[in-house]
Amino acid sequence: SVLANGTALGTTTVTSGGMFSLTPPAPFPDAPVTLTATQADRAGNTSPSSAPVTVTVDTVRPPSGLIEGPAHESVQRAASFDVFGTAEGGATVRLYSHGVLLGTSSGPSWRVSLTLPDGLYIFYVTVTDPAGNETEMTDCTDPHVTVETDSDSDGISDAEETVVHFTDPQRADTDGDGVTDADELRIHHTDPLNATRTATDGPTDSRLQMDMTQRIMILMATACPTIGKCSTDCWR
Repeated sequence: SVLANGTALGTTTVTSGGMFSLTPPAPFPDAPVTLTATQADRAGNTSPSSAPVTVTVDTVRPPSGLIEGPAHESVQRAASFDVFGTAEGGATVRLYSHGVLLGTSSGPSWRVSLTLPDGLYIFYVTVTDPAGNETEMTDCTDPHVTVETDSDSDGISDAEETVVHFTDPQRADTDGDGVTDADELRIHHTDPLNATRTATDGPTDSRLQMDMTQRIMILMATACPTIGKCSTDCWR
């Protein structure tokens, strides 16, 4: 005979291997349940009650996990970074992107360290509590994160440097002329692969930068003859 919280659940027969099982006539509510059992032989002799065993019935899914970082639509300039958030305490958190499991952690404060190639990633998590209940995958509000590795921190991704500009993604100033690759390409419109120019080709990149600065000063002086003393109206 099996009892739950002192109430009889039913009886069953012990197998020749000394095992028994019993299906409760109705589901238990979500709560702790203390189980005990007695056995009777064919002569009707009944054993003392077994030592109690307490189990917790939990059929409720845990709350969905939250991803708190990185921010939605952020750009990661390093290949290695952390995705982190919160979930039910003691629960197992699984982090995915595009259906691929990237790592696991535990609530309440979870964190997964990643190293990913360049690309767009949509992160989402599932949460499984100690009873085995699992949340559905989180929805489309999950962060979309772009990884664009910039090893030399010059503002141009490694992929763009390698494929488009043929500059060195490990050096911010590929041609060593004192002007970063990004400034040459986006501000001065000079060649980041060529520091030295011939008389026909024009000045060096550094000289061109100086010439451009001088031209800007000339334009400013023309617009405001008393440069250095003029009112802020001249700078608008």
